[in-house]
Amino acid sequence: MKNILKDFLLRSIKDSDAVLELCSLSSPSYKVSKNQYVLKKYQKENCLYFISSGCIALMVQTEKKDNVLGFGYQNSIITSFLSFASGLPSDLTLLAISDVELIKIPKKGLMHLVNNNSTIANWYNKLIKKTLIGHLNREIEMLTLSPKERYVAFLNRSGHLVNSIPLKYISS
Repeated sequence: MKNILKDFLLRSIKDSDAVLELCSLSSPSYKVSKNQYVLKKYQKENCLYFISSGCIALMVQTEKKDNVLGFGYQNSIITSFLSFASGLPSDLTLLAISDVELIKIPKKGLMHLVNNNSTIANWYNKLIKKTLIGHLNREIEMLTLSPKERYVAFLNRSGHLVNSIPLKYISS
């Protein structure tokens, strides 16, 4: 499974030595069953998750409603970034909405590489930027678009996921 992570990283990091360093940090792949939590609210996030297969919802859960902020899916990376960056307990949950296979990249090792390898630092900064832009765009959609318009925006952005994500998560 680490070959999947390696191939993913090689698409954005052209330095194979840097990719091998990142891969050397990663855990063996492991499985999370549908409806199981990858991270629960109030837990501290200490790794990035590379999704080899399946789908994860990034959610804010309240007593009244679960609000989906976004999805992680095959060949993507997800985390509760606020907790990951701050070291504070997470206000978000990561819920497997299908059976998922993950590879963890631990924060401590990653931050060491970010601080000592400019190629990995550049990759990490691009990852943060892409994540921030995605979350801000999603927030704007949530505040300005009708449910129908949000669904159309989702189809335009991530239509390939429509058959793998239950509608109740898309519509929230």
